[in-house]
Amino acid sequence: MNTPPTNGLIQALYDGVDFDILPTQLERADVDLELWSAILQINQSGWAWTRFCCAGHVAPDPYEWESTPYIQIIVHRDDLPRMMELSQQCVDRAHTGQKGFEVIIIWTPASPNWWAMTLHYLDSGTQAPKDEDAERGRTMLFDLAENINPSRHLRLIT
Repeated sequence: MNTPPTNGLIQALYDGVDFDILPTQLERADVDLELWSAILQINQSGWAWTRFCCAGHVAPDPYEWESTPYIQIIVHRDDLPRMMELSQQCVDRAHTGQKGFEVIIIWTPASPNWWAMTLHYLDSGTQAPKDEDAERGRTMLFDLAENINPSRHLRLIT
């Protein structure tokens, strides 16, 4: 369903997909700064839109999470195979063979014709502090954004 960004979004809304804030109306204050450019890039793709995201937040103990890096993306059911392939490729690239690497991909219906894919980065499998894992998670999410809508301007903020 590769259409101009607003056409596909209008169809998703018409089909009953619920957004807290419309992807076209997001402002910088609505998104963790570290993910802002990736979110904009995805929402300009014309076929995928972000619904929720978090850049990851470390708990007072630097080896624990307060919240893990994640992104939820809405796609039309016709784009499920494409999104599954792209998400699997970015997870494969993020996993560098370390033992204990943990990522969760959750698929849930957003409406009869639309699906929500949530990609959570949990742990690199190393003994690194969670701030290092958060950076790895954000890198994985930027990789996904770049594959959804390639751009020379996508920039990871650390």
